[in-house]
Amino acid sequence: DPFNPEPDLLFCNIAEHSTSKLQTHSKIKKHFSMEEYLTSIHNKSFTISLTKLRISAHCLQIEKGRHQNTPATQRLCPTCNQNVEDEFHFVMTCPTYSKERDMLLQNINTKTNLILPDTQLDMFHVLLSCPTSISVYMGQFLHSSLYKRDQIINT
Repeated sequence: DPFNPEPDLLFCNIAEHSTSKLQTHSKIKKHFSMEEYLTSIHNKSFTISLTKLRISAHCLQIEKGRHQNTPATQRLCPTCNQNVEDEFHFVMTCPTYSKERDMLLQNINTKTNLILPDTQLDMFHVLLSCPTSISVYMGQFLHSSLYKRDQIINT
């Protein structure tokens, strides 16, 4: 029925035609349903950090610059000044969070059965899709990295 599309179909159509704000979310969210990590992570701070990053309700420059009408190419990472501070840079490549990232990957490799993809982009999508087996580790990584970011910027 074209007037009452299925929720998943409607969700995918909205995500496919979205602006850049929803690009990250549309890559990891394929079905209109409650995410398992919302109930599997018992630390509320971890859940909040993960949710904010997934829906672009965070403090990274890619989002802050959008509100300030800063061109996307000028929204540089305030901790390393090497690249645009978007979700991918924050999670996968920013040298500021290498210690936290190493701990995340060590936890995944030693405490779960998940085998991460070889490419950074594919790994990023898996990490943010947040399978239940890694949700606590991903929440912990994001929470501690965002805290570290705030400490660096506000000192």
